[in-house]
Amino acid sequence: MNKQFIIGTSIALSFVLGVTAGNYAFSDQTANIKIGYVDLSKLIDSSSEIKALKNAQNKKSEELKEWIDVARADVEKQKTKEGQQKLAQKYENDLIKKQENLSKSFQKELADIDKNMGNIIKERSKALGYDIVLNKSAVLYGGDDITANIQKYIK
Repeated sequence: MNKQFIIGTSIALSFVLGVTAGNYAFSDQTANIKIGYVDLSKLIDSSSEIKALKNAQNKKSEELKEWIDVARADVEKQKTKEGQQKLAQKYENDLIKKQENLSKSFQKELADIDKNMGNIIKERSKALGYDIVLNKSAVLYGGDDITANIQKYIK
């Protein structure tokens, strides 16, 4: 019984010392971490790629509206209700396909821009010596604002 108590106590003591030593080692490592943050909304607002994508999206939306107007006029030209319904259904199916293609194209281009922006942030942050970079909205206190430095490299 006494031997089991000594073994149990020494195991518990070893565990406590190991955890404590691990915490000191961890705190020594974290003391040297350099943390920065970026204001993603500013980077997005200043991106010429995002502006070009928005303009292209607006242009495509206008073209789609014009196409819808032509389709409506074409449906109204039909002499029978059956002809109108059949043509309206065809145009509705075409519209759904056009909207899906437009959405997929937009999402792909946006994902490419997002990936590019993320790579720029990562590369510039490393070049500046930062270990961790957060979005400004996630930072309550501390860190360095490196938005202006990153913004120079965003297209």
